[in-house]
Amino acid sequence: MNTKCLPPTKIIALEELSKLQTPLPKSWTKAAGLLRRKRQALENHLKKLRRE
Repeated sequence: MNTKCLPPTKIIALEELSKLQTPLPKSWTKAAGLLRRKRQALENHLKKLRRE
């Protein structure tokens, strides 16, 4: 996976990986989908907090 073309917000740190509640699936596409959903949920929560 080439991480040079990804913006910094799309790269997950190793520390964040260790904090995940669920283990990552063995398939890269399934793991990417899982991480994307978690990131979107966190971004939505952050937007909600900023509005308050």
